[in-house]
Amino acid sequence: MSKAPQLKFNDLKVRGELRFGGSLMTKAKNRHARPISSRDPMHLVLRSSKAKGRFSFGHKNAARVRAIVDNHCKRYGVKLIEYSNNFNHLHLLLKFPSRAIYLRFIRSITGSLALAVSGASKLKGLAEIIGGKFWDFRPFTRVIRSWRGYRIALDYVTLNQLEALEILPKRTGRLREVADGERHLFSHRRRRS
Repeated sequence: MSKAPQLKFNDLKVRGELRFGGSLMTKAKNRHARPISSRDPMHLVLRSSKAKGRFSFGHKNAARVRAIVDNHCKRYGVKLIEYSNNFNHLHLLLKFPSRAIYLRFIRSITGSLALAVSGASKLKGLAEIIGGKFWDFRPFTRVIRSWRGYRIALDYVTLNQLEALEILPKRTGRLREVADGERHLFSHRRRRS
């Protein structure tokens, strides 16, 4: 006897409704309206394969990139919960006041970041310097609805930052491979214990 459809909470369609963008856009089934919440935090990933060498978000551009993120959050009233700069991509845990603010924020920050790291100006355009589009995909977002999901997203962004700073080695299993001796590096865990 089969279960009623509303009881199948592990169905990909139900879980996938809270994620949008990034490499998900390569499949037609994932092309729907972007879920945005003004009540729940959102995990935002901005990735560029062109962000290498002098165009990287890290090293000499790290302070400028962080200042752009902070300024845009302040300008649009977006709460920045956690930030991770991984040189070719950024992980941000944010809380947006409204859908309209998200749309203004994302247009503004993606343009500002691309111009800042490339050095483009009115005289020399971004396409000339980079040789095409700067961003690989549309921004990836995931709405975080539960406390457990929030803690996992917070741990994930923190782990990315620790790996970028080479405090922890890169690992394939991500959060599953964090040893008990490494848990003290996650600042929010220290505050709760």
